Amino acid sequence: MLNPKQTGVFLLLILLHANVICQAGEKPVVELRVLIDVSGSMKKNDPQNLRIPALRLLTGLLPEKSRSAAWLFAKKTTPLIGNAVVNKHWKQMANAVSGKIHARGQFTDIERALHTANNHWATPAEKYRRHILLLSDGVVDVPGGDAKSDASRQRILEKLLPALQKNAVKVHTIALSNDADHPLLQAISGGTDGWYEKVEDADQLNRAFLHLFEQSAKQPSLPLKENRFKVDDSIKDMTILVFHAEDSEQINVITPNGQAYQWHAHPNKVEWHREQGFDLITVNDPVPGDWQLDAKQDPDNRVLVVTNLDLQVSELPNYLIPGTPRSVHAQLLQKGKPVTLQALIERTRFILKQTVDNETVEGIMFDHGKPPDQTASDGIYSQNITEPVESTSTELIVSAAGPTFERQYRHQMKVLSHLLAAQITQLDAEHEHKFRITLRPSEQAAGISFDSVKFRAPPDVEKWLAVPASKPRNWVVELHASWAEKFIEFNIEGHFSGQPPFVVKQSQILPKDKSIAPVKQAKPAHEHEPVKAEKEDDVQEVEEKAAMDWKVVIAFVLIINGIAGLIGLVGFLVWQKRRQRPVPPVETEQAQKA
Repeated sequence: MLNPKQTGVFLLLILLHANVICQAGEKPVVELRVLIDVSGSMKKNDPQNLRIPALRLLTGLLPEKSRSAAWLFAKKTTPLIGNAVVNKHWKQMANAVSGKIHARGQFTDIERALHTANNHWATPAEKYRRHILLLSDGVVDVPGGDAKSDASRQRILEKLLPALQKNAVKVHTIALSNDADHPLLQAISGGTDGWYEKVEDADQLNRAFLHLFEQSAKQPSLPLKENRFKVDDSIKDMTILVFHAEDSEQINVITPNGQAYQWHAHPNKVEWHREQGFDLITVNDPVPGDWQLDAKQDPDNRVLVVTNLDLQVSELPNYLIPGTPRSVHAQLLQKGKPVTLQALIERTRFILKQTVDNETVEGIMFDHGKPPDQTASDGIYSQNITEPVESTSTELIVSAAGPTFERQYRHQMKVLSHLLAAQITQLDAEHEHKFRITLRPSEQAAGISFDSVKFRAPPDVEKWLAVPASKPRNWVVELHASWAEKFIEFNIEGHFSGQPPFVVKQSQILPKDKSIAPVKQAKPAHEHEPVKAEKEDDVQEVEEKAAMDWKVVIAFVLIINGIAGLIGLVGFLVWQKRRQRPVPPVETEQAQKA
C-alpha cells in the first residue's frame, strides 16, 4: 500500500509520461540567443579570437526553421546577428558578421546582456524551446564601482533569475577564465536547468559550443563507428563535423561509390566550411549507402541529419537529483507524425547507452507496457536511467536501428549530489549551545525549491528533528556540546524544474569541541568571521593539562633513573667478583716485537 506522498509521486510520474505521449510528433522549435563577452580581458583569455570560429560552428550546426540571434556585450549590449528564422541566407550572414567579435570593450554588464536576450519573452511558449548561451571570462563589472557591481549581481539572482524561470528559458553558461564569477554562472545555469561549462583554454571553445548545441537543439544524428556511417534514403541533408589539430590536415569524405570529397574538390551539392580546429561539411541529398571519413578519429566528430524519419526523445533535465527516479522515452516520427507501421516498429531496436567516467552501460528499451513504459505496442520505447553513484555527470545516447537506417540522440546530465552547503560555527560561553550549523543552497542548486530540512544523529537520535528556516533558503540549527564528533544526517525534501518531488540525504560530522576558533555570532557567508581570543576557562584548562603533562614527565624520569641505578649496582657486583680472580700477564708491545 502506497502512502499519500508515494501515491503523489507515482501519479506525477504517470502524468509526466502521459505528457510525453500527448506531445509525440509536436516537436518544438529551438530558439537560441547567444551572448558573447567582448571585454578587454579577452585579449588575455582569448588572444587568437577563437570565439569567432566557435560561434561559426554553432550557427553552422543550427537546424533550418529554428530561430537564433547573437549579441556582443561589455558596458553595452550590441546586436551582432538579428533574431530571425535560421536558413541558408541567415547562416551566410552569421558567418560574415562573426568576424566583428573583438576584445576592446570596457566593463562586463552581464545583467544588461541577459535582460536584452530575455526581451520579448513575456510568457512561456509551447511552440518554442528557449535557450540562452552566455560566454564570459569575468565578473559583473558596471560603471560606479564595487557597490554598483554588487547590486547588479544581486539583482541577477533575485529578480532576473526568477524572470528567466517564469519564461521557461534555459541559460547555458561558459566560463572562459579562472577569474570568472563561477558561483554566479553556476547559479544562473543551475537555476534555469541550463548547462554550466568551465573552459580552461580558448582552444576548447569549439567543443564547448558543440556540447551546448546538443543540450539545446536535439538534432538527430547518425552513429559514427570507426569513421563509418550509414545513410538511408529518407535523409535530405547531412552536416558532417570533423575536428582536426592542424589546418593543413587533409580530410576526405568518401561516398558509397568510392568518390572522395575534399575541401578544394567537391561537387556543387556539397558546402565545405574550414575553420581553425574543425571542418563543417554539408551534403544535400546524399547518396544512400555506407559512407566513410578519411580523417583522424575524434569522439566529438558528428554526422547531423535533416530527415523525414526522425528520432524523438522525451524532454530530459540537465540535472539529476540522487534518489529521484528518472526514465527516458523514445519513438520514431515519419514526417513529424508517430510511426505506426508495426512491420517497421517491430524490426527497430531501441538502445539506451549511458556513460559514466568512461564506463558504458548499455540496455534495451522496451514497449511492453511494464514500468517505466506506460502502454504496450504504442511505438514509445522506455527505459530507466541508471543513477550514477559517485560521478558528477553522465552522458546518455539513445539510438534506434532498423533494417536500413540508424538514428542517434545525445544528452548530458550532471548529478546534484550535495544540495546544501553547511557552515559550522562554534559559539562562545554566552550561548547555551556550542555549535551552530547554517545550511544554504549549493552553487548549482539555485533552481531547487526546498520544502523541508530535517536532521538526526543515528543511533543516538533516531527521530528526525526539523531545522527551522532563519530566512528564505537559509536553515539554522544550534546543538549542545554533547553533539561534538557526531555523525549528523540531513533529510532534504523539495522539487526541481518540473521533476517529481525528491528526498535527498546528506551527512556532516561535527568537529571536536573547540577545534574551531570560537566566534561570538555567525556571520553571513560573504563576510569574514573574526577569530576571538581564548576565554579564561579555556586558558585554565590548558594550564591544568600542561601541569598534568609535567607530572607524567617527572614520573617517567624517576622510573628511568631507578632502572639505571639498578643496572649500575649489578655491574659493580660483577666487577668486584672479577677482581678476586688471578689476572694473566699482559705482553707489552716491546715484548711482542722481541
